[in-house]
Formats: sequence, C-alpha cells, structure tokens
Amino acid sequence: VNVMAGGTVQLAISAYYNHRTLEISPEDVSWSVDPQLGTIDASGLFTASGQAGSGTITAVRGNTRASIQVTVEANHPFSDLDGHWAKSQLERMAQYGVGWSGGACRPDSALTQIDLVALILSAGGYAWNSEDDADWLYRRAYDLGLLTRDQRREDKVLTRGEAVKMLLDAAGCAGVAKLPGIFTCAFTDKDSIPQDLMGYAALAQGMKLVTSETFDAAGTATRAQAAVMLYNLMARSERGV
Repeated sequence: VNVMAGGTVQLAISAYYNHRTLEISPEDVSWSVDPQLGTIDASGLFTASGQAGSGTITAVRGNTRASIQVTVEANHPFSDLDGHWAKSQLERMAQYGVGWSGGACRPDSALTQIDLVALILSAGGYAWNSEDDADWLYRRAYDLGLLTRDQRREDKVLTRGEAVKMLLDAAGCAGVAKLPGIFTCAFTDKDSIPQDLMGYAALAQGMKLVTSETFDAAGTATRAQAAVMLYNLMARSERGV
C-alpha cells in the first residue's frame, strides 16, 4: 500500500474459505503500525505521518496475524505533468491521496481496466500501485460491486464510454442510467452513441463529468481523462449538487 505523507487510507480485513467471503466484525481485529509511519485506529483507518518511509501494518484476530507493506511517499507533484492540461486536477487529487502512486502519472497513456479500478478505489482510501497484489485490488472491487470476477481484464484498454459507465456505476447511478427511452444529450456526436450508453452520456453531460462537445464513446480513454472525470464527479459531490 502506498499513501502520500499526511494522507489516509482505509484498510479492511477479508477472509475467504472455499471461494466464499466470511464475515469478520471490526471489533475482533486489532491493528498496529510503526509510530514513525503514522497512526491506525480501531476501524483500520491509517493516517500517514508527514515524513516518507516504509514499514508494516499488522492486523491480528485471535491467533491469526496478517501484515501488509506500507510506503509513505513524500508529498510532491508527479514528475511528468509539466505543461499538461490536467496538471491542476491531478495534483489536487494527489494531495488527498486520490490517484495513482509511483511518482509518474503517465497522463496520456491509454486507460486500462486496472488503472480505472485503482483510480476509483483510491477515492475511497484504497491505495495501490503496480507493485502491489492485483488480487487484493480486485477483491475490493468485487466487494464494492464495481465488476464481477468474470469481468476481470486487467490490461484491457477502455473506451471513453466504458470509463464513464464504470465511474457512474461506482457513484451509484447505474439504476438511473439504464432506464430506457428517457434520455437525450447535446453532444454533437449523439447519433453515434450506443443506446445502452445514452443514459450514461446524458448524466455525464448533465453532471459535467464530460465537458467536451463530443462524447466519443468508442474513443480510447486516457488516464488523464478518467482522472479529470473523477475529479469533476468528486467536486460535484463536495458542492452537494
């Protein structure tokens, strides 16, 4: 787990037996961490210290002990955003621990499924980078209903339409977006938007996730585009509108 200095990440314990998730009460788990790295409360909320470092967070339940490596990263901007159109949004999100870890953002790289899953979960306090266990990341995604096990395609390059759909599904908009025959939008390419994405396109425009003149449902999404859409969604939530 990677977290920016001063940032927070919510950790949780999951247990599995014969591919089934077992219920664990948070009160049954005790947490510990090196004080130089930060603090962790009874619910598993880790708050990083102001200094960079690495160590281990340990959870104990009865006779069972589990540990996870944690790295506190210096709170500095990404190394590859100078002059980029999304620099402001990406750096502001990073201040709150939202986005990708590792020092380089690769903003213009094609967005993969695992990129978007990691991005969405980071908004909920789940920090992950490419050196961490992908199974851990996807278990969080399954638990939250972002996708199912048979939909896992880590390296699949996502279209803009697919990115919008996953972001709005994560925001709890799936039920509304899938209502048939009630949506339209003002994108200049609305005639080319698939019907199963029309609700998502209309919501994305109305909620200002997508502010361009075209929706470009079939176009390849970039990491920066997905991050800015999430930024717009979070900014809307902060405004309460």
